[in-house]
Amino acid sequence: MKEVIPINQDREASAIKVLDGPIEQYRLGASASVFERVRFRLDGIVVEAHPAEQNTTSERLKALAGTGAPVVAGVFQLHDGRHMLDWLIPPNAHTIAALPIAVRAAKTWKSFWRALQVATVAGLICAYAVYLTVHMTSAWNALSGIIGLVAAIAAFVSSLQIFFSVQTIWQRFSRRRALQLMESVMAKYESASPRTEERLSAGALHER
Repeated sequence: MKEVIPINQDREASAIKVLDGPIEQYRLGASASVFERVRFRLDGIVVEAHPAEQNTTSERLKALAGTGAPVVAGVFQLHDGRHMLDWLIPPNAHTIAALPIAVRAAKTWKSFWRALQVATVAGLICAYAVYLTVHMTSAWNALSGIIGLVAAIAAFVSSLQIFFSVQTIWQRFSRRRALQLMESVMAKYESASPRTEERLSAGALHER
């Protein structure tokens, strides 16, 4: 283990651990969510990961485990004792990690505003369809009812998107210090990785 950094006042994690070594005992994990989950042993610790959160696939992680090459990984130690992967640096390859905090926040806000707009428009259409159903002749009742039902479904789906967007925004805001600390730790080990050192020696990262 390279490093252990305690985290104060985070509702999910108690520490950041930086592990190194080959990925061992790789396997798919049972998950109640729609997102795939994997488990593996690294540096003597069982690590859980959701590949989609790191913009990768279980197949890539499995292939990396099959090489037996040593990797460096940052994990959150949760309050219940589990360890969740946040980033992983393979040898001579790009880092496996989630998008930067600022990018994720921008995407979440964009999704929130889009869902809010759809919910607003769908709600207005649904209300107007109900009005037509009540005040128009029976020949238009069926069409107005169908339009109102479709609009109501769209408003409901958008409301769910708004709920999950708000939940995500609040989660990242409440955990911003821990997430920022993890990003800085990743940047430190990225700068020391063989791939980065190779680019530095070649002058690729030097500003002209």
